[in-house]
Amino acid sequence: MAETILTTIHDQIDRMSGALQKLGQYILTHVHDVPKMNVSVLAEKSEVSQATVVRFAKALGYEGFTEFRLQLASENVVVNDEDANLFSEISPHDTAEELKAKLSSRVENAITTTSRRLPAKTLDSAANLLSWANVMSVFGIGASSVVANDFYQKFSRLGKPVLNPPDVHQAMTNIVTQNMNHVMVLISNSGLTQEVIKLAKASKENDVPTIVLTAEQAGQLSKAATLVIPTDEGKSPDHLRTAATTSLLSQLYVVDLIFYRYLQLHFNENVSALSDSYKIIKQFLK
Repeated sequence: MAETILTTIHDQIDRMSGALQKLGQYILTHVHDVPKMNVSVLAEKSEVSQATVVRFAKALGYEGFTEFRLQLASENVVVNDEDANLFSEISPHDTAEELKAKLSSRVENAITTTSRRLPAKTLDSAANLLSWANVMSVFGIGASSVVANDFYQKFSRLGKPVLNPPDVHQAMTNIVTQNMNHVMVLISNSGLTQEVIKLAKASKENDVPTIVLTAEQAGQLSKAATLVIPTDEGKSPDHLRTAATTSLLSQLYVVDLIFYRYLQLHFNENVSALSDSYKIIKQFLK
């Protein structure tokens, strides 16, 4: 199974700036040595500044280099040909065991990375904002529409008014027609979907709070949002992109976290609603 830190560095290194990328390459090729180094030694060996070392650790979601180093050491990473193969995409020559190893590695990494990147206070803010809302709209395109539908199904079972418009035109209309404590939940893992960006901007201009689920933290979508929930991008340069699957799982995991945190705010009431939903389905549909 590919180690979490190595997989994360491998997936993100192409998007890093020059100094961070240089440090990442050094770590990938010196994984045995790095856990034994402090900030100054690693900076000297990799020929970057000490500030870059600290910034690198924080970019991966750690509090600082010490936490990063201890995690790297605890994983007891071993880089050999077999481990390197786990970083690659599916090939027609993979055995069933190799396929299982590649996918399970990426799934584990996606969930772990998402959990580490999502602060508890951000999760609480999302649950509180949805609790304030009288009505919610949720929207995503393509694979993100699967996540939007999952969000819709979960919250509708609690008796919470949720709109899941089938196209961007209806979603845009909801911004001005649902104006009583209305919250818009937008999903775009890349953060580049133009229709979703336009919805976020329109929501902001019309004072509709927006929760955005995205891996892109610095783009137009995040800038227009009231609250940004980070997901794992799982970007892969290869054509089969198993990472597309793991990014979807990351989004579904975040929806689960938001849902259960919201459920906790009004626990007895929400559990009762779930029970009633289950009972009527069992009575008439089973």
